[in-house]
Amino acid sequence: MEEIEKFIKAFSQEEAKNLDLLDQPDIKLYNSGVDNLKKYLDVPLYNSFGAKLKSPKPLFYYEKSKNKTPATTRILFRIDCYDHPEHENLYAVYLSNINPNGYNVYGNLLIITKIEGSFKIIASFVYTDRGSATGKKFYLHAGATTFAKKQGDYMIIDKDRLGKLNDTLKFTAPLDDPQSMLEYNK
Repeated sequence: MEEIEKFIKAFSQEEAKNLDLLDQPDIKLYNSGVDNLKKYLDVPLYNSFGAKLKSPKPLFYYEKSKNKTPATTRILFRIDCYDHPEHENLYAVYLSNINPNGYNVYGNLLIITKIEGSFKIIASFVYTDRGSATGKKFYLHAGATTFAKKQGDYMIIDKDRLGKLNDTLKFTAPLDDPQSMLEYNK
């Protein structure tokens, strides 16, 4: 579990660094950051955590961003490790959104496994209620649909498809959202 924890922390640091690069007029630097993120992602997710810019943003954007505080990394809440028939280990990693500003609430669920010896994010889910009264769920954002099931017009996580849970490592509790806490304590 230590290896996956290091991987997700490195990814989150790279992602926050790239968010800061977006606020600078040097798009080559930002685009290079987008390329650096790819080492953490399976090919279908390449543009899911930032896409390259073709031209700079308007000047007023950069002026407005000058005094912006640096982006913070995601909060790591929990890692579940599953035995999966097609993957040596499959990890479900529960995180806040990027740049959470101290708001401890679930934002994303990333599904991670090793591909050719390196960890890769293979699916990303967003924790939201999608405007419904049925409560929050993890909706597929990008990547492998293997771990999702259809619910109405959307795909949501199907934890039965992750395999047999064999280990859980908990970190910070998502105390700022009761629904996140219910999910965290499952």
